[in-house]
Amino acid sequence: MAFTKKVKQVYQNMTIEELKKELDKLTKEYISMNIQKSVKAPDNPMKIRNTRRLIALIKTLIREKELGIRK
Repeated sequence: MAFTKKVKQVYQNMTIEELKKELDKLTKEYISMNIQKSVKAPDNPMKIRNTRRLIALIKTLIREKELGIRK
């Protein structure tokens, strides 16, 4: 899942609270995937990478909104 403009736009339109909820959900999912990865080979290794990148995108958007860079 490459981050298309559409995906970024969806997250840019969310409020800080919604972004934080999504961040919590994705973080739990990412931790779960890493635990499963240590037990057996992952079914889709790109999903782990994409989840990590999505977490970074959301953290960036939260910080930009807190600083007033993005409204």
